[in-house]
Amino acid sequence: LFVLSSASEGFPLSTIEAMACGTPAIVTNVGGAGEAVGTCGFVVEPYNPKALGEKITWCLTHNEELEKLRQCARERAVKMFSLDKVVQKFKNVYINLVS
Repeated sequence: LFVLSSASEGFPLSTIEAMACGTPAIVTNVGGAGEAVGTCGFVVEPYNPKALGEKITWCLTHNEELEKLRQCARERAVKMFSLDKVVQKFKNVYINLVS
């Protein structure tokens, strides 16, 4: 289980790295963390330790559902954030800027 409890964040590469390893993520809704996780983990509001704790507890007590989140996290990381995808996205930005 990967937990990012930041109050402020840029785009959290550590979250993507964890997901690429098949690790479900619980993140606070800061920076791009929520976008990175999507529906393959949990997003809670920052400064809400109760909600964070509830999601951690849920993950520790729902093994079957957690396995589905593991698979989802890995697939999402590979599909959306692989090197090829990121390079293509940057290339598109540069092409649009030049156009």
